[in-house]
Amino acid sequence: MNAAGLALLISAAAVSVVVYLLRYDQLWLWYKAYQEKLLEAEQFIQSLGVSWKFVLAMLAVFFVRTFVPFLAVSAICVFTGAVLPSFWAMAVNFLGIIMMMTIKYFEGKRFGSGNAWKMISRNERARRIIENSGKVNKALLFALRLIPGFPLGSVSRIYGSLKFPYWQFILLSAAGFAPKLLSYTFMGTNVFDPLSKAFLVPLVIVLTISGVSLLCVNLIWLLVEKSVSSSKKNKDN
Repeated sequence: MNAAGLALLISAAAVSVVVYLLRYDQLWLWYKAYQEKLLEAEQFIQSLGVSWKFVLAMLAVFFVRTFVPFLAVSAICVFTGAVLPSFWAMAVNFLGIIMMMTIKYFEGKRFGSGNAWKMISRNERARRIIENSGKVNKALLFALRLIPGFPLGSVSRIYGSLKFPYWQFILLSAAGFAPKLLSYTFMGTNVFDPLSKAFLVPLVIVLTISGVSLLCVNLIWLLVEKSVSSSKKNKDN
């Protein structure tokens, strides 16, 4: 996790360098060749307007994605931001993510965590991290939601199967996912101008948060290991 976290932070630094290089005219001359096509696509999308049918369709996509992992959640959020005004896009993305987490939480509470928990249970240290009560348990849930690409449904099912209080689960999950959701939405809003700061800055934010969160998860892992080792020593004494 340390290596992955550092890699994401390096990626964030690389994108920051691109933002800095945007001051140079040569880069803009190269970019203008593609700008007209992007502008045409943006104008076509805007001409469609906001339709309740489209809003319901995107919520349906989130619902189907809950059970069939046909597309990355981040891609859905970016697409929603591209075709809806920012306010509507954020609302749809937020409702969609909450719906996915809630369904999987109660699925785990009713039917168990499935294969995700079976895999984790093989590793005693990982199992203790998830099961550990108190601040570490909550901190881990928050940190896992910050990491991009981390299975949304698997984490929800595990916490549901462990009877973790729903309102704590959904609030911590929403808080942890919020920075990514906002960043993905704004990236979608500005996807037709991918070299703009409005697109690149959210990308830097996502990469930075992701890298830091991976390092935080590793720190939580070490803290739990230390706690487990201390408890074992006390029992032996």
